[in-house]
Amino acid sequence: MLHKYLHCFLASILIFGACSESDSISDDPMTAGESEGGETEGGASEGGETEGGASEGGASEGGETEGGETEDGETMTVPIGAPAGDRVTITHELVVNGLRENLTQHIDEIDSALQMIENSNIIQNVIDLLSEDEEEDEGEEEGESEEEDLEVDLSELRDSIIEIFTKDLLNEDEANLNEAGDLLTYTPSADRICTEDEDEEEDRSQEDEENRRREYTDCVRRINDHPITIEASAIGDRKINLSMRVGEMPATELQVQIHDDLIAGFIPLPFVKSAIRLLVDEEDLELPDTMEGLIAAEARRVEQEHFALRFAILEDVVIQSVDAESLTFSYGTSMTPGALSLNGPERVIEGSLDIETIEIAFPWQEMVNFLHDDEEERRTECFDNSETVEACRRYRDDCMSTCYNSDDITACRTSCAEGLDGEARAVSEAFTVCMDTVSEDICGAEDQGCRSAQCYTEEYNAVCDNRSWCEEVVEPAEEPAVVSGQLKVFLQAITGQLRFDAEQDLLYIDEASLGDETMSVKVEDDQIIGVDLNADTERRINLRLTGGDNGGLSFQVSPLLNLQVALNLEHVWDAFVDEADDLPTVLANDILGIRFDGSEMPTIDLVSQEDEMEMRVSSGVLTLSSPNMSEDVTIEEGMCMGSEDEDLLSEEERDSRHELFGMMLSVECTLD
Repeated sequence: MLHKYLHCFLASILIFGACSESDSISDDPMTAGESEGGETEGGASEGGETEGGASEGGASEGGETEGGETEDGETMTVPIGAPAGDRVTITHELVVNGLRENLTQHIDEIDSALQMIENSNIIQNVIDLLSEDEEEDEGEEEGESEEEDLEVDLSELRDSIIEIFTKDLLNEDEANLNEAGDLLTYTPSADRICTEDEDEEEDRSQEDEENRRREYTDCVRRINDHPITIEASAIGDRKINLSMRVGEMPATELQVQIHDDLIAGFIPLPFVKSAIRLLVDEEDLELPDTMEGLIAAEARRVEQEHFALRFAILEDVVIQSVDAESLTFSYGTSMTPGALSLNGPERVIEGSLDIETIEIAFPWQEMVNFLHDDEEERRTECFDNSETVEACRRYRDDCMSTCYNSDDITACRTSCAEGLDGEARAVSEAFTVCMDTVSEDICGAEDQGCRSAQCYTEEYNAVCDNRSWCEEVVEPAEEPAVVSGQLKVFLQAITGQLRFDAEQDLLYIDEASLGDETMSVKVEDDQIIGVDLNADTERRINLRLTGGDNGGLSFQVSPLLNLQVALNLEHVWDAFVDEADDLPTVLANDILGIRFDGSEMPTIDLVSQEDEMEMRVSSGVLTLSSPNMSEDVTIEEGMCMGSEDEDLLSEEERDSRHELFGMMLSVECTLD
């Protein structure tokens, strides 16, 4: 269906990069404006274009390379995407074959490069650790291992993306070639996009078929309301450029380059807004009034199985609405917020992140709704009609039999019926009328047994015969609290460098930081969460992670770890509990401290042996603290983290402990 196609189409851009300009690829090749020194964003520097596309390695003529230097020693940034080039004559076959070959080459090489993580003890052990507490899959065969080795396989993703491009979105029957023969315009039909592939073996119920028809109708309606137009061109052999718009918005086209040496494109936020409308109707999802900005990314092939991935903010991102309590977000232009190098030949992954100040505000009511438990309570209750059966019997056998000898039989019967309710009274009174009207040719006047046999109807038996049944009882969830104001998130920065060395099986994170100020979450002006990382040591930390063959992990920090998390939900308790005292102290007003220091490189080892695991402080001292604890929890060097047995504590002792750290303690290590 539509959501599947759009998801995969955008995935091909977001996974492997994107970058182009706001001008149409078909009209103006990839230049969004000149930067300092005459260099154009998204294209070659002036005078540096190479005919037919980018020069080898993706740099423009003149020797620009990512991370290179100018003659005066200043660092340069290569524009994202291939430089501009003249369009060449194309055919539908040239376009789809180029897309197929390029996508296959890039995805297969990325797949091969990622094989380095399959044999990594670090990655595998982290996955095993995170999945350790998951319930065993239903239907798992006896003796089958619960742990599965990590496997990287992008073949299904590759085939899905290629099929969507070459079969569903770019269909020859829906293509028009311009007079110059260098631009193909595709208008994918709603029927083609919305029709699901038939599965001959799939057995659908009538309800499934009805849902399928309804989804198809809705899909066709949305596409007809927001028609899709895709333009395809080429600037050389296997250098395919695509631009896509939804509705009549030529200034906000999604543009993609799928070349033999890169995949890149520009994603304008107005296009994203229009694309969302293809999936969700306005009454089902309200979007911000303003969504502006241009996000770019690329995956550039350096050599076989070696790719450089980057993203950038080419135009200021602004998201806001007229409503004062709506979502607001802004982020300024940045050419180098993040990059990643996937180097298969050298078996190394390196990356950097340099995100500047982020401030987001959105309705506090939306967060309360999200956190609210909206699950209905369902239970099965079983019932029987024994009380009704007994009431029918008393009316029929005990009470009615006396009325035949009563002076006022009508009053007697009315008195008997007063002991019945609802259906039981209705069918019993009908039973009495029947008894009176049975012909004497069938039953004698005094033969009550014969008359009763004539009057036992299905309706009577359904109410007055013994039966039992079970019903599913549904208790609707309580409505979330009604609140006002905005939830405001402030993050001064996210920075750091990453290096994964598959040969040594080591993961490094250097100079990681959350910025030079406290990360905060507020409701209006009241802070409810505050986070400080190494506030007294330049707010920087270096991490090193190694893995062992036995499932263990080693975690090292330098110079230390000093994490302080302040929780002050006492300001907003009424959104979660009925009484302020019901809010746990750890959430109401607490400062959780985790400090790891005491050596040149404090180290924690997760030691695994068979089905047991210990957390051992191999170097340094680990301290857990809170102002709501009488004393800190301290794990000295050579000791392990343990916990008390709750069953050995009284209820008063359990209630007096800190909700998070109270049961933790230092214990002797037992595993080798």
